[in-house]
Amino acid sequence: MGLSPKPDLETGFVPDPRLDPFRDRAARATLPDGRSGGLYVESVRLATLESGHLWWRCWSAPYENAILWLDLPDGVCTDIWLSDGAAIEAETAQWARGEWTGITQGGRPAPIYALEWLGDEESRRIRAAFIDPGTDESQA
Repeated sequence: MGLSPKPDLETGFVPDPRLDPFRDRAARATLPDGRSGGLYVESVRLATLESGHLWWRCWSAPYENAILWLDLPDGVCTDIWLSDGAAIEAETAQWARGEWTGITQGGRPAPIYALEWLGDEESRRIRAAFIDPGTDESQA
């Protein structure tokens, strides 16, 4: 993509079609015992530094990645970066089935959450709570 101190995240960008139904969406994540929390899928554009240093840098073509923001009923409040195509493939296949495998904690098996994907307004509110907690929208 040429020599530049910063990557061009627009030229040559192609959205990952596997993320289409989930991009910038929130879901209610519910455990079998009925406790629930929230999950938000944030789309991000990245490029990989292929060579160079300082102001002489060569970047890869931009690609889409996803950050999974979590606020779960078992006390987990974190984010997970889906860092490659295999991770995106596995996660989106599970999300399409309406489920998500949680995080292993303390040697216990990871719980399986049922997902209920939310509408635009609710997704915006949850996004604001995760990413922009000081905004008016996050307080709604």
